[in-house]
Amino acid sequence: MLESGQRHIKRGITGAMYLGCFKTFVFAMHDALDVLQDKFSAQSIADAKTVLNLYAQSFEVVWLANCENTTLRQQDQKKNETVRMLTLQKCRFENIFNTTSDGVLVMDAACRIMTANKSLRQYIGDNADGKYIWEVLDLEGTSPEDFFRYYPVGQTVEIMPFNDRAVFRLSVVSLGGVSMASHTEYLVLLTNITPYVLQRETLEAAIEQHTQDLRMKKQQVEEMNITLHNVLSNIHADKEKQQEVLVEKIRAFLRPSLVQLAQEPAFSVRESSAKLILEQVDGILDSKGFSSDFGNRKMRHLTLTELKVCNFIRTGKTTKEIAQALKISVETVQTHRKNIRKKLGVSGHKNQLFTHLIDTDEQE
Repeated sequence: MLESGQRHIKRGITGAMYLGCFKTFVFAMHDALDVLQDKFSAQSIADAKTVLNLYAQSFEVVWLANCENTTLRQQDQKKNETVRMLTLQKCRFENIFNTTSDGVLVMDAACRIMTANKSLRQYIGDNADGKYIWEVLDLEGTSPEDFFRYYPVGQTVEIMPFNDRAVFRLSVVSLGGVSMASHTEYLVLLTNITPYVLQRETLEAAIEQHTQDLRMKKQQVEEMNITLHNVLSNIHADKEKQQEVLVEKIRAFLRPSLVQLAQEPAFSVRESSAKLILEQVDGILDSKGFSSDFGNRKMRHLTLTELKVCNFIRTGKTTKEIAQALKISVETVQTHRKNIRKKLGVSGHKNQLFTHLIDTDEQE
């Protein structure tokens, strides 16, 4: 029965289940003995039940002891397996702890270092356990309050702890979120970010240089815009000046001449005036100023009537003919001739004025 029960346990039956089945079997034997009362005496059946109960009780004692030993063995096996798994986990953690390239240390609530991995010990040495973290890493603060104020839990800070160009990112994590047994311990992670910092500095320098180039180009463009604005302003001013000159010429000569031409009844005078006006209009359209009389600097100082007199002198008209054409007295014509010679700087005989006017036309 004991061997049979052990085989059933290996198949998945529990010790209590097998014992229950055995007691059911004993009760069935009692029922079978009661059925045999007609064939055997009551004493024989009673003795048989007594023997059955003795064997049943003996087996129950043996079975319970076997089950207890089996349970203990199973518990020992589970315990051993648990210890083995914990050892594997511990070895795995230690391998990760010591092979990671990041520096890792564990400190208590007083900021005293409890342990550190190999990556960090190459900087801080093997005698850092028990020392304060600010002493080992040359950090700010002289108390836990100062340390956690400068380096709050859950935040990252860039530091240069070993007096060289190496830059590390420091972060503090409370182990209380991992294990209730470690609620007063902290894990400090140091990640070497020197390559990234150097790359960042290179990029910042490149951006700064690019920014300076853009500023220089912007300044050049602004200077070009100022120059262009000045050129356009000068062009606009010249245009306005030319327009003013043109308007002044029209106001000073063309309009009065056209008014006088419209009021002149004599055909010969109108013809002469129209010819003079046409010459001046041609000069304006050619963008050369007034032709003939207006083309000469000294001629520009003559009045409209003096210009008309000059035009008649060029055609060979006498003083009397000019007076008749302009409907003025001979003395007035002589006065105009005198003023013309004075303004043009012509002295001597009156024929000198005719010659001067002819030469002026040929030069123009």
